[in-house]
Amino acid sequence: MKIVWSALCVFFFFLVSLSIPVFGDEPALYGSTISPDFAVVRVVYGNIEGSSVHVEIGVLDYGILDPGEAGDYRPIAPGLHIIQADLLMGELIAQPGQYSTIVVTESRIFVIEDPEHRDPARAQLFLYNLTSSYQTLSLKTADGNTTVVENVPPGNADEAVVNPVSVEIAVYHDDDFLEEVDGLGLRRGGSYSVFVFEENDLIMITVVSARVDST
Repeated sequence: MKIVWSALCVFFFFLVSLSIPVFGDEPALYGSTISPDFAVVRVVYGNIEGSSVHVEIGVLDYGILDPGEAGDYRPIAPGLHIIQADLLMGELIAQPGQYSTIVVTESRIFVIEDPEHRDPARAQLFLYNLTSSYQTLSLKTADGNTTVVENVPPGNADEAVVNPVSVEIAVYHDDDFLEEVDGLGLRRGGSYSVFVFEENDLIMITVVSARVDST
């Protein structure tokens, strides 16, 4: 039996507008600006049945994260940084202006580069596939008629830029409905992520609204 958890539940607005290009000359839209000389990194913890974890990336200490919890994007100097999540270790090679998401699961650490959101009129929506059983995952409208983010393989992410109009959205494997996504709450200029984790016979969906903590 598959059990699906939704980590965040609020009202949301949505509509796909994939044909309009993303503007590349707008400032950062994550609630705070960061010098282009720095990289930006955040952490998401997806160990479904595990306990909390202490995560450090170089000199950045994200403290204790519970399963399904995410830390804000934070600036970090370019270069090689060691990722420490209790007994797990990894590496981040940070580049100036680069946004990265560090995903910690039960057995490994994923480092995924995130395109920066630059369109103040629309919302950015990511899908992260952190499963092993599903060779691709997609985001579609709940009725399956419109694809938003298509065929994301395990250990990867993809994104779409959308207009915030009210419509239900769900995670699909090919044409098979898996679970409706609650809690997007899309707003113009915001960046939102749907993380799909899998462990044994459990699936967890975590929804994260991106923010930058420049302090």
